[in-house]
Amino acid sequence: MAMMVLRSRSSLRLAATRRWCGYQFDTPPASALLERWPRTRANMVVNLVQEGENVVVERLGRFHAVHGPGWFLAPPFIDRLAYVIDMRERSLDVSSASSLLTLDNVAVRATATAFCAFVDARKAAYVSSNPLEAVRHEAQLALRGLVSERSLDDLLRNRQTLNDAVVDVLRDAAPAWGMDVRAFAVSEITPENRIVAEAMDRLALAEREQQHAKAESEGAADAARLEAETMRQTALTQAELEGARIAVEARARAETLRLYAQAEADATRVRAAAAADAIQTLAAVLGPDADREAAHRFVLQSESTRALVDFHQFQRDATPDATSPPEGFRTARRLGRSRRD
Repeated sequence: MAMMVLRSRSSLRLAATRRWCGYQFDTPPASALLERWPRTRANMVVNLVQEGENVVVERLGRFHAVHGPGWFLAPPFIDRLAYVIDMRERSLDVSSASSLLTLDNVAVRATATAFCAFVDARKAAYVSSNPLEAVRHEAQLALRGLVSERSLDDLLRNRQTLNDAVVDVLRDAAPAWGMDVRAFAVSEITPENRIVAEAMDRLALAEREQQHAKAESEGAADAARLEAETMRQTALTQAELEGARIAVEARARAETLRLYAQAEADATRVRAAAAADAIQTLAAVLGPDADREAAHRFVLQSESTRALVDFHQFQRDATPDATSPPEGFRTARRLGRSRRD
């Protein structure tokens, strides 16, 4: 029994110490915060305000001051810590308690959440008896009115526009309660009628199948376009390569003809120079009294004989069975022997 008394006394002293320091080690849930409005705190003369909180102080029953994070002095029995307000952002469940009726007379239930925060502690304390409940009721009324202006299909397709419209309504009303609504989100819209829910499921399935078929058709069209473009590029590349090959062959053929013509011209000049040298040599050997016309004929006949020999050699190379020289070659050889005699 004595041990139980000691434990109870120690817990009371610890609780008193925690209240004097102003710190709460066990944070209550959000629903408890809604029900516990307003939150108060005992005046310990030297009072501490936690980060993220504001304390509204009343002196002799009237508003005196708002203290932010830190410490402040408050005379006992004169000042009272009337409201302890958490200035951090919080979420409020604003789901509809009853069904909502859409423009096309479909009963639905909406699950939504509002994100808000206190910005003016004095207005939060004195304008409304419970500003959190006021914001929640205002959000529910705005949601009900906006849902009644839209069809079920519009609600399901354009949920973000509904969220933006509710936020606009709350931002006009919330500052009067010292609050600022940061965002609003409708997480789920469920029809109450089972037939409507099944029809919506079938509609969603049909839309997904349609999107899948559309994606497949677009993919097939893209693949066909890519294949056609690849074939066109391949044909263009082959045509360019063929044109380049033909151009190279034409240039090579032209260069070959040019070189052949140049070689023929050089050979002709060499033969002409050799013939001229032969004529001059023969004229020098025969002397000044020799018949120059006869010397010219002899040289030309010698050239003709050489040409015949070359032709006969060409024929022998072409026809290995040919063993006897042609008649023109024998005549040229006899003419050459008679000239030497």
